[in-house]
Formats: sequence, structure tokens, C-alpha cells
Amino acid sequence: MQIRTGQRVRVFGGYYGAHPCFGSEAGIEGVVTGFESGDGKIRVVILCDRWMTCSSTGNKGETVQFKWLICSLRYSHSEWDDGETVHVEISDVDPLARVMQHTTKRRWIESHATISIVVEPSSDT
Repeated sequence: MQIRTGQRVRVFGGYYGAHPCFGSEAGIEGVVTGFESGDGKIRVVILCDRWMTCSSTGNKGETVQFKWLICSLRYSHSEWDDGETVHVEISDVDPLARVMQHTTKRRWIESHATISIVVEPSSDT
């Protein structure tokens, strides 16, 4: 199944297991708000369910808050399918907002996370 705008997804794992910025081994859930292109790559933009805090960004130990994940495929032969390995950036502003394009603050945090489609339980009884 391919990842699409409007789907709930979960980003988790990492090169050394659960990444500290993801809060737990379960990872971070959110909704795909769109796709961004640039530098020959297509990235998925995810609005997280809540604001997150990360103190392990590799930027001199500073603590940053974020609500958006920007994921790009780790391997060039990959497609936006469930279970793919992704690079992850975090942002405190919506990277798709045209007004914010020149002020978007991003930080790269992970090279080997996994993106997975969240299947909501059926409400049929």
C-alpha cells in the first residue's frame, strides 16, 4: 500500500533502535499533509499529533520543539510504500506553508527510521 496525503502514519526506529526524539519505541504518529519536492527528492510532510521536544539533534545539545516531520526515502530504488526506510527531519513550522518557505527551521535527526501506515480499527460491529 502506498502512502498518500491524509493517511495516518507512524515513524519509528532508527539506526541504533528507538530514536530519543521519537519519545518511545512506538514512535510518532501523525497525518500526511502533503509532499514536497526539491534537490531531486520527494519528501513526505507529516503533522504530528502533538508538539514534541527533542534534545538529541546533534546541534550542541540544544533542545528544540517540533510538530512536523519531513521524511525522504533512504534508498534511491524505493517508493513511498508501507515499511520503507526514511531519513527524518524535524521542523517547528509547516514546511508546506508558502509564506514560511524561507524561514522553515529544520533539523536532520535520523537516517534509518521506518515509516508505516496506521490502520485504524474498523468501527463495524
